[in-house]
Amino acid sequence: MKCSFLSFLVACLLISCSIGDFKSGSEKGREAMFLELTFGYLFQGTSVCRVTPDQSKVLSHWEEIRVQCPFGYTIAEESLSQSIRYEALDASDSNSVSDFYWERISSEEVKLKARSSDVSGKISFILISIYEESGAKHSPIEYSIIIDKNPPVATAKFPSGNYDISIFLTNQFDLEFSEPVTGADQLFNYEIVSSLGGSLTIRNIARLSDRSYRIFWQGSFPRSGGTLQLTIRNIKDGAGNAAVPGFQYRISGWKPGPNLNQPRIEFQAVTLSNGDILMLGGVISSTILRSVERYSESVNSFVTQNDISIGRRAFAASVTASDEIVLSGGYGTNVSNDAAMRNTTDIYNPNTGTWSLGPNLSSVRVAHSSCTLPDGRVLITGGRVNSASSSAPVKTSHIITLDHSGGGTIAHYNLLVARMGHTSVLLPNGKVWIAGYGKQTEYFDYQTNAFSLGPELAVSQDSMVTLQDVDGNVYLIGGTSGFVTDVVQKYDWRTEEVSIVSYMTKGRFKHTGVRLPDGNFLIMGGTLDELSASLAIVEKIWKEGGLIGFPLPPMAQRRENSQAVRLPSGRVMMIGGASGTGIVDYLLSTEIFGD
Repeated sequence: MKCSFLSFLVACLLISCSIGDFKSGSEKGREAMFLELTFGYLFQGTSVCRVTPDQSKVLSHWEEIRVQCPFGYTIAEESLSQSIRYEALDASDSNSVSDFYWERISSEEVKLKARSSDVSGKISFILISIYEESGAKHSPIEYSIIIDKNPPVATAKFPSGNYDISIFLTNQFDLEFSEPVTGADQLFNYEIVSSLGGSLTIRNIARLSDRSYRIFWQGSFPRSGGTLQLTIRNIKDGAGNAAVPGFQYRISGWKPGPNLNQPRIEFQAVTLSNGDILMLGGVISSTILRSVERYSESVNSFVTQNDISIGRRAFAASVTASDEIVLSGGYGTNVSNDAAMRNTTDIYNPNTGTWSLGPNLSSVRVAHSSCTLPDGRVLITGGRVNSASSSAPVKTSHIITLDHSGGGTIAHYNLLVARMGHTSVLLPNGKVWIAGYGKQTEYFDYQTNAFSLGPELAVSQDSMVTLQDVDGNVYLIGGTSGFVTDVVQKYDWRTEEVSIVSYMTKGRFKHTGVRLPDGNFLIMGGTLDELSASLAIVEKIWKEGGLIGFPLPPMAQRRENSQAVRLPSGRVMMIGGASGTGIVDYLLSTEIFGD
């Protein structure tokens, strides 16, 4: 019959007092072990058997588990059979029950061992067949312990990599650890090492849960960018494993690029299939330009190429998959009058690197748009046929079919809606979406050469920057809507719906933009109106948690009527343009945004 705790203790004390010096060494050893287990009862609840290590701990490495009952007890063999359980706690835990086995030391003592020291996860067992010396059955022993050899891993919304300073959009930075940790709410356990300059520091840390923490940043960010390292130290899990060291970032900024050979505005920059950029035509002061410059990122310089056939500015340009280029319309002098307007086209033959005049448009044209069709033809739409900015737009459109030797033929079509200052964009479904100058949009089907009406814009918009996201949806950014606008409209080509999705921090036109490698948009330069100075401001149309404009470090130079291109590395180059009001400064310089 089982003793109560008090009677058991009294009996043990009496036994201890009655033991004399005549006991043998072996008997004294058994007595000492029995007393140890007896007094261990005070800390083991209702069991007089002892299990080590203490299961309240989390271990960083495997230790064999010892089960020791008082002398005379028996841990039956059937109690050991099928008693072991194993549970993987994360993906790196790869043990199984077969990796563990019992070793018997005596009838009252056994050890749980592992076949390898490479153990992690939760190991548990329940021993139910334990008998006291009297033959009475002892209460079952339930035990489990966690072996955690893996350090806690910190993850952040922005893992180590290349970014711009918009990752500090809210001046806060959330960390999530893979398991509960200690020390993560202490400022001295973090260190910022930066080549950015300025005064970037951590000013506070908030504990969101036993795994989640929010770091609040403070400081300035230089225009040129640099490297940033966030080091973590003395942040540990329950097993004493230290957290993974931290995060490393390369923060993009603006740096000087190579100079053009000739400054220019109102030109076109065309990207070839190998990533090289051609700068075409434009104007400087009273000189209309025929010159062409080629930029290769690997060389990082501008090299003069063969001239276009005739000088032009404010023209349209399209490039095909085979690197043929079609220029159309524009002005032939620095004066914006009817006599200066062009009806000519110019075609680039990539096989010879030369230009030749192509078929003429049906009339002179400015403020028109061009787009390369899936079959390699070039669609030229709308515009106006006289120089007055208040003149009416036209419906007249053309398709040029190239002969791949520097020439081509032309066919004439009509838009459904007269328009100018508009855009034409090739969609993933092969159709062209045409929008701008009024709310009504339309499609062109290259297979039937037919136009059809599309959805209306939320607001009228023209002279805007047009960009597509990675899914092919179209964004109309800034420009004019009866006045200079800050609106951003999105056209979803799948649902055929248009909606206002954001606003820039400032309205602007004569600006430019590109899609960044992260899928967001970089909008640069321009002007607030015809009388205002050029802008150096830059903003990112940020699509994280909603589409918003976020100001980035400004360019070194104010720019309008410039061109921006994305280079093969993902960097962005801002090219040429003009700066100032009154006396215009024509710019030779370029600037590169990147790491």
